[in-house]
Amino acid sequence: MSAAALARGWSVTRANPALVAWTLLTMGAVLILTVAGAVAPLLTALGWDFQSDLAPLAASRSVEAVADAVIVLEDAFDRSAVVTGTSLALVLWTAALVLYCFAQAGLWGSLGELRRRGLESRLEAARLVHWGKRLFAPFFWFVNLYAVVASALLLLAVVALALGVRGALAAQLLAACGIFAVAIALLVVHLWYGPGRAALAWPSNGLGSSLRRGLGLLRQRFAAVLLLAALVALAGLLSSAVASLLSATLGRLAFAVQLVLGLLQGVVTAFLATLHAAALVNLLRPAMETAP
Repeated sequence: MSAAALARGWSVTRANPALVAWTLLTMGAVLILTVAGAVAPLLTALGWDFQSDLAPLAASRSVEAVADAVIVLEDAFDRSAVVTGTSLALVLWTAALVLYCFAQAGLWGSLGELRRRGLESRLEAARLVHWGKRLFAPFFWFVNLYAVVASALLLLAVVALALGVRGALAAQLLAACGIFAVAIALLVVHLWYGPGRAALAWPSNGLGSSLRRGLGLLRQRFAAVLLLAALVALAGLLSSAVASLLSATLGRLAFAVQLVLGLLQGVVTAFLATLHAAALVNLLRPAMETAP
């Protein structure tokens, strides 16, 4: 069943390169916003003048130049700008979250439409934007719910680890069992994230019904969903290993070569993400169509 769904997902992905391009561009934009949210507030709080303060590093890579730059950072730190920097971080990270939800809604909604049309259908690029707008609200709340649940489980694991480190042997064993249980729960929640988005790809589903159907679909097709996730993750690890090997082998070449390798890795990652989504939508379609 997983092999058939993967084959159908491959056909849909190969016939619609716009889906891969959409995933690649939106992933890149989300990454840029996330990194900017982490870096820009720090530089704002430091009150850096990029043209003057970065000149020593641009002119020389010596230890003295780095030390001078560190001194500039210490002298330029402006504590009154911390609030401004934090606000900027929140704005950028909120923009990244909104863009991510919009991109997910567009991708999964389009895949649902393609599955209802047939495997040989081609999707117009405008439909991605259409589904992004139409399904944005349920995807926004679903992504936030997933993030809250996953964060709570991670916090439980950290608490259990902290209690086990400082406790006696019995406490350590209990903490180990707790961490194992939390790890299983995290795996289930992560696997549920895919069927939940696949359920949202059917516009007739609301958020509540999609949550219930996603759990039901995961329970019915748990082995297939797990196998799909494992296959895609393995392919991603292999592509990353090949990219790292090529980067190390060609490390002395121009920066342009490294940039091309990075772009190729991004394309492979976007293709695998789209393939995984398409395979899930095709895997879960029969259960979705027979669900009340």
